[in-house]
Amino acid sequence: MERMTQEKICSRLLFFISLILLLGGTACSKKPNTPAQVPEHKKEIFWGYVGQNSPEHWGEDFPQCELGGDQSPINIDSKKVKVEVLPELRFTFTREPVDIEDNGHTIEVVFGDDAKQESGQSIRLNYSERGKALNSRAVEIEYSEKQDTFSVANKKFQLAQFHFHSPSENVINNQNFPMELHLVYEGKNSQFAVVAVFLSIGNENPIIRTLWEHMPVYRGQKNDIRSLNPDFSGLLPNKRGYYTFQGSFTTPPCTRDITWYVLHETVAVSKEQVEAFQKVMTDNNRPLQALNNRVILSSQ
Repeated sequence: MERMTQEKICSRLLFFISLILLLGGTACSKKPNTPAQVPEHKKEIFWGYVGQNSPEHWGEDFPQCELGGDQSPINIDSKKVKVEVLPELRFTFTREPVDIEDNGHTIEVVFGDDAKQESGQSIRLNYSERGKALNSRAVEIEYSEKQDTFSVANKKFQLAQFHFHSPSENVINNQNFPMELHLVYEGKNSQFAVVAVFLSIGNENPIIRTLWEHMPVYRGQKNDIRSLNPDFSGLLPNKRGYYTFQGSFTTPPCTRDITWYVLHETVAVSKEQVEAFQKVMTDNNRPLQALNNRVILSSQ
């Protein structure tokens, strides 16, 4: 009887040992979770004007910023330009603004009809990779329809957006200006042109005053300015003489093959208006790029 009991005990022990080994082997055969099973997130690309995000590092993430000899901005030496009879520049400004918004990397004023605005369908240039760092912002006025036009000779462009830099990015005879306005136009086959206007210290500019009065003060803030109707032609000088050359966008991705039209005459803004801008944006100008073999033409 005692022997039978011992045999039963041994049998049960062997059963439990076999069960433990079986379960252990099954558990070990399961593959542990690996990082590859976790969804990967795309790396956010930050760029700006200081430190590791400065223009000297843009080429690490945006190769075009270091390619070719046609990057912008440049120094325009008035003694070395080629003076010619050039076609007249013609502009139209037709629409009212919708709102002004701080989206984290720019302050933009949006234009267009209510239906398109509510659906979120706005025209945007390929600036999706601009970082969200505070020091990477520029004031940008963006359009949800492109009806305002710029024409030169037989070429016609639609206004995509306009924005400001301080101090100026392009310079004349190695001298910069307190601010520079860039009107970015798009033509056929995604050909772009930039019209640049230097802003100099003088009387208060009523158009700038209207924009600055509604400038957002924190990220994500959006101010409705539908009731305003500024005449943006007031951002251009009365005389439209200009320099022209081939260049690039001055911000990542530094798209090349951009035709620049830099107006000879400046537009006045007050010292206080420049200071108000600089409180929000600090210095947001790209360093000068080599002219290399480019020819700068100047109208008479």
